[in-house]
Amino acid sequence: MPCRPSFSSGFDGTSDQDAAMEAADPRGSESDGTWEELRLLKPREVRHLIWEQVPLVDASSSQEYLRHHLPGALHLPHGARLQQLRNVLPDLSQPLILYSNAQNRAAALARRLSNLDYANVYVLGGGIGILLALQDA
Repeated sequence: MPCRPSFSSGFDGTSDQDAAMEAADPRGSESDGTWEELRLLKPREVRHLIWEQVPLVDASSSQEYLRHHLPGALHLPHGARLQQLRNVLPDLSQPLILYSNAQNRAAALARRLSNLDYANVYVLGGGIGILLALQDA
């Protein structure tokens, strides 16, 4: 059985972290359409999908990954060969949750995976810090 991150019980799906993530959502400030294609998830949505055993992909740098990462996450830092992911997760229709320290690396990786025909790529909006804050709450 995969190791799952611990979250505080009683989380009702609404939080200050969600509000902060929505306030930091860059989709409204971009005019080139780049963010329109990015599928951002709120922490509560990611938490639910983790329990559904949707694979996690950590796009953080190696140093950040060593400091903190979600249990069971595949580490695929910027510049990594995407063939690594294809070898581990060959099903292009399988949902994937990407995250990084502040969402930017995960967003860049999401675009790369989309270009490789991964159809269900999602990004944790706001980065791992928001999700980790739920554990400490």
